[in-house]
Amino acid sequence: MTLRFSRRSVLTQLAAIPITSAFARNLLAQSAGAAPQKRLCIFMQNNGTKRVNFWPAGTVAGANPIPATSLTTLPILNTLFTSDGKTDNGLKPYTNMLFQLTTSGGSSAGGNQHDMGFARMFTGASLVSFNGAPWGGAISFDQMVANFWNHPSLTTAVYSSEVEPFPKKGFDHRNSFSYESAHNLHYPIIDPYKAFNSVFNGFMPSAGSSGAMSTQQSDDYKQRMLTRQSVLNSVSGDLKELQGRLGPDDGRKLDYHLQAITEVENQLQQMMGMTVNTAACTSAPMGVMPWFGPGVATSGPGGGVPPIEVNSETYNDAQFQFMASLLSAALRCGLTRVASLQFGYGGGKFKFGWLNPMNTLNPAAMSIGFNHHDSIAHKDTTDDMSNQPTANYVTWINQYYANIVRKVATDLKNAPEGAGNMLDNTLIIWADELGRGDHQLDRQPIVFIGLVKNGISAGGRVIQFPNNTPHTVMGYHALKAFGYDFTRPDAAVWNVPNLAFSGF
Repeated sequence: MTLRFSRRSVLTQLAAIPITSAFARNLLAQSAGAAPQKRLCIFMQNNGTKRVNFWPAGTVAGANPIPATSLTTLPILNTLFTSDGKTDNGLKPYTNMLFQLTTSGGSSAGGNQHDMGFARMFTGASLVSFNGAPWGGAISFDQMVANFWNHPSLTTAVYSSEVEPFPKKGFDHRNSFSYESAHNLHYPIIDPYKAFNSVFNGFMPSAGSSGAMSTQQSDDYKQRMLTRQSVLNSVSGDLKELQGRLGPDDGRKLDYHLQAITEVENQLQQMMGMTVNTAACTSAPMGVMPWFGPGVATSGPGGGVPPIEVNSETYNDAQFQFMASLLSAALRCGLTRVASLQFGYGGGKFKFGWLNPMNTLNPAAMSIGFNHHDSIAHKDTTDDMSNQPTANYVTWINQYYANIVRKVATDLKNAPEGAGNMLDNTLIIWADELGRGDHQLDRQPIVFIGLVKNGISAGGRVIQFPNNTPHTVMGYHALKAFGYDFTRPDAAVWNVPNLAFSGF
């Protein structure tokens, strides 16, 4: 006798397995005729871009096609649109660049352009004075959207700096671009293990119905990870059996789901086995003195932060790559609809020692105080390449960030969903607190990727607004693409249809 299983019955069984439940619910919704859910992913950076290597020349008012890029003309965009410097990766048709937007200057709350750009980019509101410091004056729209969708956000960052691990005293408002309300930060998760735990907690053995683990359960799970025991192990038999019952299309989608989990899990396992070799940290393997163990820092969110996340940049690249993979996995697996990665804090001070091109710089410049903010960004005073090596270094830094954005965007583009892919239903926003590192707030780099023909009319465009158009039009177009209810009080600052580009 041949056993027959309906698609719905198999998906229902998958929905009963924690690790595939969100995936199965999405497929069940699609089978019932529901459109795939939309998502938001934000990348926030600091200290400006190299504008001559970012903005295409010769744009005019309105929509302009993104030109062909090359390593000699627009190397930052070239990094976004290619994986090897030559081969188009297909992201350009999904991309809209918003040109000539400015975060308005001036603030009765004090602060400089770092404060204005970092806090206002996603809150839109004027700064407010709180405890003598300038803070964001409203909820940020990542949290607005998370509340609107009734779905918690995954908010992450990498802070570790050998110069200044956290904003200096009195500048706590620079810890996050994300706000839950006026002067109330939504802090990012900076510990990779905790970030992983926040996403996959429900998959962990004996987590309980609430999904919260006891200290003992958490310690047990850390040991499982250190010994390379996968979160997939306990359900692998069920998954293999059910995978064989799915049709080719659903089976392929399940493959992408499981690959996403495996990738981020493997990265975390590798990181937990690394050895800390800086003077600020123990020399023992992380598996013995784990980087998520007792810390030495007395400052920063929560205090007692592990040194690898605070004052060593040795593993910053590994942390950035992991956080990007985690965002990608969480979005692809339906475990969150709102995710973000913050590259440092407002006016951050990475030394960027993990960038190989730094070796071409003057060795004398690589002093203890050398850093992106003071030694590089503040010296970028022209929109050409005449001020070298500063111009080269700013370019390399932005190419590094472009690579992180590209990874997540291509992951989503390659993941099937509905009649297309997940990038069709996701808006990625890549933005910066400044336009140029010497505190210029005009022509800020703002890029939209995704939602083309699904809230945004077209892609492959540089949309030039009138000079110095308030950046709040960015939030207007993003929220409009999500179908946000502009009658809600929190949307007032973004409700600027008079600034909008009519063909957006």
